[in-house]
Order: sequence, then C-alpha cells, then structure tokens
Amino acid sequence: MAFTKGQAKLANSGRKKGTPNKKTSELLKILGSFNPAKELKEIFKNTEDDALKAKICLYLLSYIYPKRKAIEIDTENIKLPEIKIKGI
Repeated sequence: MAFTKGQAKLANSGRKKGTPNKKTSELLKILGSFNPAKELKEIFKNTEDDALKAKICLYLLSYIYPKRKAIEIDTENIKLPEIKIKGI
C-alpha cells in the first residue's frame, strides 16, 4: 500500500527499537573485533609524544564533558542598583 500525503502513520511501523541501520550493521561487519577505544588506549600508553597524547585527550574530552553553550546577555535592559556614597 503506497503512502499518500496526509495519511496517518501505521502503529508499530518502521525500524524496531535497538535495531541498527544498514550502514551501522555493514560497518560492524567490516570492523569485526576491531575496538577503536582499545587501540587508542594502547597508542596513548606506548607513545612518548606529548603532542599526540594531548590530541587524544582533547578528542576524548568531548565524550566525557558536555559542550557549553554561549549565554547571551541583554545589557540594554539591565537595571543597576544605585550606589550612594556618603560625603560626596
């Protein structure tokens, strides 16, 4: 049955929860038992290059700590409190 514009989606249609998409499945078949995290750990342990260690750390930071979003401040509508100085 073909989908027509405005038609409601059928219940339980589509990929089931936890089912990887085709590209992910193909990539996992190609990689086999290759574990990138384990390989990265070995490179980190066995290298003396501090620049490479720093790059690895910076790469992994984005998976450990969330990226911060910039906060905009409206400086035109801020009302500062009045400061009164005695003797002036």
